[in-house]
Amino acid sequence: MMETVRRIHWISQLLTLAVIAATGLPLCGAMFRCGCSMAGGSSHCNMHHAEGRPHCPWCTGFGVAPALTFLAVLPVVGACVHVAERRGRSIPLAVGVGLAAYAPLVTTAGWVTAKAMGYPTWFGWPV
Repeated sequence: MMETVRRIHWISQLLTLAVIAATGLPLCGAMFRCGCSMAGGSSHCNMHHAEGRPHCPWCTGFGVAPALTFLAVLPVVGACVHVAERRGRSIPLAVGVGLAAYAPLVTTAGWVTAKAMGYPTWFGWPV
């Protein structure tokens, strides 16, 4: 029984982390309209352009802003996954709850980053 609980826990946490890792750059591209994508990575990011609109706040500065964002968000998401998997013993439920917590947390952190770093837009809206 304990082995099953432990296995569910690690599978849920790792699947959630995998989805978060896979969606980092596309989310960056969506929030900041910078050019980051799943296929091209950050190779089309506006940080590579010498002129034009301000550079992406997540891609400039050696990734400090997204690193701080994910360091703040991941423990909360991990706790949500843990609570959900303890209550339901269901991997899909636990991953779903973790991602449901992740989405508003990381997008709010993106808004804070845009505001703090003077980036003009967030999801296409003026900041």
